[in-house]
Amino acid sequence: MLIGHYCFVLLYQCKLYLMPFISGDTIPVSHHVGAFDMAEASLCSKMLLLAAGTGLTPMIKIILHNVARDKPTHLVCFNKTQSDILWREELDSLASRGSLQVTHVLSKPDSEWAGLTGRINQDMLLQFLSPESKDTTFIAACGPILFSQLCLSYLKKMDCDDKRIHIFQE
Repeated sequence: MLIGHYCFVLLYQCKLYLMPFISGDTIPVSHHVGAFDMAEASLCSKMLLLAAGTGLTPMIKIILHNVARDKPTHLVCFNKTQSDILWREELDSLASRGSLQVTHVLSKPDSEWAGLTGRINQDMLLQFLSPESKDTTFIAACGPILFSQLCLSYLKKMDCDDKRIHIFQE
């Protein structure tokens, strides 16, 4: 057990869950990658990471691991607006090394946005995961509950093997 002081980044919506706590209370904290097994993911030649909002958090360690090993990785970040995109400069820097591809998808883009728009759907997933590549790609998803449920549902409809899918619980 790690004992010490921690700094938390909280979404506004999440503050409701912390209201019953007062200074000095103890809260359970899990490891940021949960039950994710990097060894299992390493068996595939590519990775597709689907992150909505702060669902990017567990993906960062995976990205750093994969970039260091030059493993082809495609990160698809879903956010409402450009200003909501987390760690954008760092992701751009990592992508410039070659093995990481980053795609941003906005649900509420401004008129300047030239990238993808909308919410996760099966047609969009097919842009990132072709039927030919689904057997060699490990897929991880993290975001709000509905996002994660939709990802899993669409991946199952695409006949992706459960062993090649990991859904983080945000």
